Amino acid sequence: LITQVQLNDVVPDPQERRDIRDVMLTHWIALQQIFRGYCCGRQPIHVMDQNAFSRMIGGLKIYTKHFSVSHVSQIFVRVNIEEDYGSDEEAVGVDLKTGMNMLDDDDNPDNAFIRSEYLEALVRVAIVKWPKKKPSEAFRELVEKHILVREKRQLDEYVEIRDLMDDIKVKQAFAPCLQRIFEWVFLPVTMLDEECKAAKNRREDVDDASLSLEELFSFHNELGLVKDHGLKVREAFKAYAMPIEPHVVDGEEDTEMQWPHFLEMLVRIALAMSSHNDKPKAVGEFLKSFIGKKGIVRGKRKFKRSRTQKLA
Repeated sequence: LITQVQLNDVVPDPQERRDIRDVMLTHWIALQQIFRGYCCGRQPIHVMDQNAFSRMIGGLKIYTKHFSVSHVSQIFVRVNIEEDYGSDEEAVGVDLKTGMNMLDDDDNPDNAFIRSEYLEALVRVAIVKWPKKKPSEAFRELVEKHILVREKRQLDEYVEIRDLMDDIKVKQAFAPCLQRIFEWVFLPVTMLDEECKAAKNRREDVDDASLSLEELFSFHNELGLVKDHGLKVREAFKAYAMPIEPHVVDGEEDTEMQWPHFLEMLVRIALAMSSHNDKPKAVGEFLKSFIGKKGIVRGKRKFKRSRTQKLA
């Protein structure tokens, strides 16, 4: 994804572009986690709208009389103009004030950032904020002295969840019902998707089964998590969006949830629905209540019926 960040027009020096991408690579996980955090409250969950971007930059406390909200708005509009400047080699001798080719990508909305545009926008913010510095130095200062500092709570949560997934008590809570969760909950939900259903009908490998946002809400509705048990819709979005690591399949970003991330989603739902300070205990009680007993049986019966109805 770093290679897709378009910098040729705003940073003409190839070495400076490489240095900027080195900073991105160094802080890749943190930058992506922050992106997911600002995206997860809306649909589609894999893009950042203008309000979220403005809220993020405003939270950095870097506005002055020389760098204001209007600059951020201009950057947002400029980055959303889809252009292709080609590779560094193709860009040699080209007037970089205008793009080589205008693009019209149906998968890239004109009113929101995809991940590469979000990173490009941060570079532009740094350059406008510190115009006397080299672009790479300005970007490093923005990331290391402002973004990572102001977003520390969100980044700490990421580490906390990852540590919790490795906690022996959480693994013990999952152990008795892990196979049943996979066969009776995860696979039936993903089989609502036509491609996965067809793959299973052909008895192909189910390792590629994935969960879409629509299937997630089917899961929540069947178990009554939102309606009957008070899980907030925003928490449901967050539980789905945050575990998904950015990856590209056939040149397109895949925003569906794989099996390992489904387990993390269950942990996040458990924490969102519990008032326990003992987080491993909260996860264990959730699994016992919704998965270990009522959830497995209820989910198996209802998903089987809904799948049969779809086939009919």
